[in-house]
Amino acid sequence: MSTATMEAPRRALSETAPRPRFSVLKRVISWFATLLILAMLGIGLVLAVIPALNHGTALTVLTGSMQPTINPGDIAVVYAVDGFDDISIGDVVTFMPNPDDDTLVTHRAVGWSIGTDGEKLLVTRGDANSASDPPIMEKQLRAKLAYTVPWLGNILQYSDFSKPFIVILVAIILIGYAAYATLTSIKR
Repeated sequence: MSTATMEAPRRALSETAPRPRFSVLKRVISWFATLLILAMLGIGLVLAVIPALNHGTALTVLTGSMQPTINPGDIAVVYAVDGFDDISIGDVVTFMPNPDDDTLVTHRAVGWSIGTDGEKLLVTRGDANSASDPPIMEKQLRAKLAYTVPWLGNILQYSDFSKPFIVILVAIILIGYAAYATLTSIKR
């Protein structure tokens, strides 16, 4: 068979073979979508899944009393404690400053005190404060700081998003992306 007759079928096959349709824009969008999904999964993991598995919760920091350690707008993830036995001096704890009020404060444990009735009390102070808080009783103690997530509280605080809404939104995006990826691979 001559070279000319071999070239004709090769040209015909190459002209009819589908070419990949991945433009630069599609690749950028794909990378962006992947990064967005990974970020959302990471945020969900850090703020909802890990705390829930450890009987914790995520709180938005509203004041600067713990600066520079914790800034306003940070998320403080705290875990419940059983009492003073779980606390050491230097730990950052969350407590109710008034036993009958649900308001929470997150400050550093700086010492121990004994009440007039002989009850052990915990002395706390915000890192940015010059004076200690009034000592708290064990029943006022709620949690101990596990970790913080910078700036994310600002976004959550000033939006109308709630945790269930964010979880549903992430689930919808993930299902949509999975459907798109499946359909794209089936077409190929």
